Amino acid sequence: MEFKIAREEILKGLGLTQSIVEKKNTIQILSNVLLKSEQKELTIEATDLEVGIRDTYPCEGIIEGGITVDAKMLYEVVRQIPDGMTIHFKKQENNWVEITAGRSVFNLVGLSSEDFPEVPQFPGDYQWTMEPAVIEGMIDKTIFAVSHEDVRYNLSGVYCEAVEEGGAQILRMVATDGHRLSLVETNIDGETPEALKKGIILPRKGLSELKKMLDEGEDAIGMRVEENNLMVHRDGTTLVMRLIDGRFPDYRQVIPQSNDKVITFPREEFIRTLRRVSILSYDRVRMVKFHISPDMVEISSESPDMGTAREEIPVEYSGDEFEIGFNANYILDILNAVDDDVVVFRLLDDSSPGEVRPADEKGYFFIIMPMKI
Repeated sequence: MEFKIAREEILKGLGLTQSIVEKKNTIQILSNVLLKSEQKELTIEATDLEVGIRDTYPCEGIIEGGITVDAKMLYEVVRQIPDGMTIHFKKQENNWVEITAGRSVFNLVGLSSEDFPEVPQFPGDYQWTMEPAVIEGMIDKTIFAVSHEDVRYNLSGVYCEAVEEGGAQILRMVATDGHRLSLVETNIDGETPEALKKGIILPRKGLSELKKMLDEGEDAIGMRVEENNLMVHRDGTTLVMRLIDGRFPDYRQVIPQSNDKVITFPREEFIRTLRRVSILSYDRVRMVKFHISPDMVEISSESPDMGTAREEIPVEYSGDEFEIGFNANYILDILNAVDDDVVVFRLLDDSSPGEVRPADEKGYFFIIMPMKI
């Protein structure tokens, strides 16, 4: 294997692999990136067996072949080479690779490409497409609610399903950690695979990598469910994420149907108030109390060791007075995901889940469980 490539091209490809490669070194070759030269294209691949990426870049092909090299080390070497330079890669005996750029010469230990678990190519046409801004917004509104508990494996990703409403195909994404739930949906065109109609669970890491992929270019994202994988493709880049094998709970059962206490408030002002007051909330539970009265909400917190804080904020509300407690961090996560200036909070009582929506009803909402005061 021997090829020459522009520093900017290979640096871009290596950058996409850095958070995918295996960090725990349980299998040594998973810490490596695959470089494969074919004609005038360099293919770069990385995988941790759950998420994989495959990308191609133009190069000056000299000798076809492949090698795997430590992804972190190679990225650092290329990153330190000055802009505008051409880098020469040449495979040596015993899977060493020589890297030359100007007067700099590096020799890195590699492993055979034959042992690398290849990332599959995108197999044909897309089943459906999505605009980058749409899928990015859907990820932002769900990924924060994914559970981080290993024992709840079926909640460690975002549930994705296609449903038909009013003759239109709707793509819905749902995430929950048992304390809060987020739901967002959008119309989609194209073939709807049976797997998506039944519902699939997308891993958190795969969605995080998809967000990074969205930053490269503006073309639509092509998607396909193939066996037990979601395959995503754009501009020669293929991202593959293995679906989570589990049954997602019936989220419809926790959506409130009779919350009749409606509080409307400005999002930014509420966020600033909540951040100030929550400074003195007890670190372990981060609880803040909302004392809700007509046209006003008093937010308060207390810490046994540090003291108390309270602040009032004007709202639109005309019902009875009552108190309810929430985890401040959970509320802030939800409000930061809302992209409207005005937010509507629907409540029933101090022990039932609350519902948060943008005032303009943009096709998403959040459910949050209260804390016992």
